[in-house]
Amino acid sequence: ALAALLPGGRAPGTSVESRWSERLGARTSANATLATHRLEPDGRAVAAAAGRVELTHRPADRWTILARVDRAAYSDATTAGYRRGVVTVGTGFDGTGIGARALYRNEASPCARGWPD
Repeated sequence: ALAALLPGGRAPGTSVESRWSERLGARTSANATLATHRLEPDGRAVAAAAGRVELTHRPADRWTILARVDRAAYSDATTAGYRRGVVTVGTGFDGTGIGARALYRNEASPCARGWPD
């Protein structure tokens, strides 16, 4: 999709994307995604990567519990790079005609306090 936006068609470089889904039980599932792109438009090296691992569990018919970890990184020839991590936990209720979700997110990035060096 990115190559269609660039003049001249496909940009030199590599892209890899992967997805995995597994049913761990009747009420529990896991999903993982990974994408990494190393492109060289106009001879400039650009790298981006993102990954997610998510676990969902339905302890009862209308309730869901969620735990998710997201990581992303970006770098190019002009920057030292950027990294971001997010941990999300929460619960949700799906009733007849109404639903609600409560999530807690903890983000770590160079722009946020508490980023590990």
